[in-house]
Amino acid sequence: MTTWNPDPEPHQNETVVHHNHIQQLRTKLEEALNALHLPVGSYAHSGPNQGDPIYAIDFQELRDKITAAWSSVQVNWLVSDQLGTPRMIFDQSGALATVSRHDYLPFGEELFAGTGGRTTAQGYTDSNSARQKFTQKERDNETGLDFFEARYYASMQGKVHFT
Repeated sequence: MTTWNPDPEPHQNETVVHHNHIQQLRTKLEEALNALHLPVGSYAHSGPNQGDPIYAIDFQELRDKITAAWSSVQVNWLVSDQLGTPRMIFDQSGALATVSRHDYLPFGEELFAGTGGRTTAQGYTDSNSARQKFTQKERDNETGLDFFEARYYASMQGKVHFT
C-alpha cells in the first residue's frame, strides 16, 4: 500500500503545473493512441484552458488512459548490435525463456534455426513479428526487400534496387 507524506517545505519544493502542460500531455497521448490504432476516448473535464484551474481528475484521466493503453498492446524489446540490427527480441516480461534470437550474414541474409548449429531451443526461429531486420531497416513481407528510404535492398543477393 502506498501512503502519501506531506511535503515538509511546501513553498520551497512547489512545482507549478500550467494548463499547457496538461494539453501537451493529452496531445502526445492521443498521437500515440492513434498510431497504435487504439481508441482515444474523451475527457470528463474538457479544459484546461488558460486561467482554468488544474484538477486532480486531469491527472487521473491521463494515468488511466496510459494504463489502459499499456495493458492492451504487446510490447517487444529489441536488443541491437552496433549496426542497429536487432539480435534479440524479448516480450513484455523480459524473460529469457521467450527470447527470439537473430543472426545475419555480412550482407544481411538472416540465418535461421537449423543453420550452423542454431536451434529453436536457443531461441532461433524462422519468423517473428518484428519488422526491423538487418541494420534496423523494415523488411517488406511481400517482396522480402529491406526499405532503405529511397531504395530497397535485397539481402539474399546483396543488391540495391532503386524505385
